[in-house]
Amino acid sequence: MRHRACLLFLVIGAVLAGCGGGQPTPPGPPPPPPPLPPSSSRAGQWNGSTEQSLPIHIRVNSNGTIDTLTVRITASLAGSSCTGTVVRTALPVAADGTFQTKVGLGFSTTLHGRFTSATGVSGSIEPYDGPYGIACGALIAIGSGPAIAAVQWQGQKQ
Repeated sequence: MRHRACLLFLVIGAVLAGCGGGQPTPPGPPPPPPPLPPSSSRAGQWNGSTEQSLPIHIRVNSNGTIDTLTVRITASLAGSSCTGTVVRTALPVAADGTFQTKVGLGFSTTLHGRFTSATGVSGSIEPYDGPYGIACGALIAIGSGPAIAAVQWQGQKQ
């Protein structure tokens, strides 16, 4: 009789444990986003253009660091404009593929970028509205006001 009672308790315990006490199982977490390519796969030359149809060139070394970023930008200054080239070197790239640096022609704003895939890169240049002092060819401009509008850019690995 004692064995039957033990067996009955074991069967009841197994049924309760298997049913989870009648509680529904909560859904699992959503799947993670697809991983970005490893930084070493970014190595090489990337070329593109801004919304202003001006070139942007990025050279990435085998460690995933940007060796050189070259971008041409146009500033609008009190009825005139100035187009110049900005070069930045040794820019770190975050694990999520993002990077940023200061750019400007007699003023400073921020260029943002992100490697979006194994072959794509894109970003933006923030607008600038403030004091400036620019020597651009024969143009010398000192003033204050909007010098550059927000600009989007994109590029591809070569």
